[in-house]
Amino acid sequence: PWGIPETAPIVLTVARLEHQKGIDLLLAAAPEILAAIPEAHVVILGDGVDRKALEQQAARLDQASHIHFLGHRGDVPRWLQRAQLLVLPSRWEGMPNVVLEAMAAGLPVVASRVEGVQEIITDQVDGRIVPAE
Repeated sequence: PWGIPETAPIVLTVARLEHQKGIDLLLAAAPEILAAIPEAHVVILGDGVDRKALEQQAARLDQASHIHFLGHRGDVPRWLQRAQLLVLPSRWEGMPNVVLEAMAAGLPVVASRVEGVQEIITDQVDGRIVPAE
């Protein structure tokens, strides 16, 4: 129903749509991601005060049709099973449960090098940790 082909690779993030979570950073990286994997779709689960601004940011991208804001969802485990990658571009964290859930689902994770993430992911072993921002 969201225009995502059944076989399309999905880059998933699950977060509150607020500055802390860095979804704007994911959207800034989306053109590079989608250039490397043109058939991919970026799926953003969650809601928050920044949703409208983030949707406007996404709408300005050439690949806007490959970016989907699905709001707060009760079926996150299904999306974790469907996705090929979880991205958590947070500026800061506590203990990001979604990373633990993704790892339990066997989903590769790319996350910012912030407190909480570094304690659960060993770079290039359990996932990839990239510099924050």
